[in-house]
Amino acid sequence: MVFLLFTDVIFNVLDSLLYSLPLMVMFAKFCNVHNTSVLTGSMNFGSSSISPGIGTWINYKWVGVNKRDLSNYSTLVLI
Repeated sequence: MVFLLFTDVIFNVLDSLLYSLPLMVMFAKFCNVHNTSVLTGSMNFGSSSISPGIGTWINYKWVGVNKRDLSNYSTLVLI
């Protein structure tokens, strides 16, 4: 449990440093966005609401994994 919590913290920080911040800076420079709260809010909404929703929709529409039938779980992980 300690390993999972420790690696989760480390990888979240690395994700922010190596992916999110450069992307946000590049977007702000290209679009002349001065209000960074809108940019941060839209990125947080996308990662916390849109991404899980799309994954759930893909599972429901094409794969069909549920708690009783995990036969296509490898396909879902691959997608």
